[in-house]
Amino acid sequence: MASKTPFADGLRHDMQTLGEVLARHTRGLNEHLHGQAARIQHREAEVVNNFLPEPDASKDVQDAPPLDTLDNLTVKKLKARCKQQGLKGYSKKCRAELLQLLKAEQATVEESSRLVRLEALMVLIAKTLEIPQEHIDQALSS
Repeated sequence: MASKTPFADGLRHDMQTLGEVLARHTRGLNEHLHGQAARIQHREAEVVNNFLPEPDASKDVQDAPPLDTLDNLTVKKLKARCKQQGLKGYSKKCRAELLQLLKAEQATVEESSRLVRLEALMVLIAKTLEIPQEHIDQALSS
């Protein structure tokens, strides 16, 4: 639709150009942010893999089946798994309750492992920032 004044035509053209520039800038910024996020995730994985201790092996999570495969176990095997993990009160539970108990225990162990790793990461950050060891020890003991 052509307008009747050169001023309106110029303004329309300027607005269209501005919109195109803004769209290009937004796409470029989006690509940059995605790249930064990927680099941050990569660096975080390096820090976790290189500097943090392995999860506590006192609970044998390595031998436990993944949560989705628990659904394929029989009641007998679920009870054996409960016994192996040292759980109490499982003997009279039905299959659904056993699954719920095992999944809750595994989630608790995984959360505990994440907290240990997070604590180790915080210690690493504190040492990097050259916070005195006695302050770190005091914070960990409280």
